[in-house]
Amino acid sequence: QAGHGRTVLLAAQRDFRSIIGIEDNKELAEKATMNIAQYPRTYMVQREVQLLSHQLPPEQWPDTPLLIHIFQPGSQEWLQDFVEQLSAAFYGNPRQIYLVCIDNQYKQLIEKIPFMQPFTAPVGNIEKTSLLAPYEIDFYFSIIPHKT
Repeated sequence: QAGHGRTVLLAAQRDFRSIIGIEDNKELAEKATMNIAQYPRTYMVQREVQLLSHQLPPEQWPDTPLLIHIFQPGSQEWLQDFVEQLSAAFYGNPRQIYLVCIDNQYKQLIEKIPFMQPFTAPVGNIEKTSLLAPYEIDFYFSIIPHKT
């Protein structure tokens, strides 16, 4: 849920290999596309930002480590579909995945993913994020199985 595109633009200011935003609401997607197009490229470390109107099938997810940000999932069905795709992408190519969920009223779906574990951010970081967002923020990371 890329919304107006703020999160993807903040990510673009960091050194990520690729940035993909997904927004299935047509009006919000149009606003995000406009915001991304008008954003000064001099502020962007990663200038390749994709905005999609649909979730990626697992075989199209990047093979690299992932940082996934979800803000207020629209419905339990949407999040269930996302969890299934995340699981398929992970089991097809186990890699480090960090998941940040903000104001997730369906957190039980995330907590049932066998390879994801919750973690607590350092206190200083939690204080900073709670000043910026009055929402509950949950952090998770993937546990990669050892190869024998």
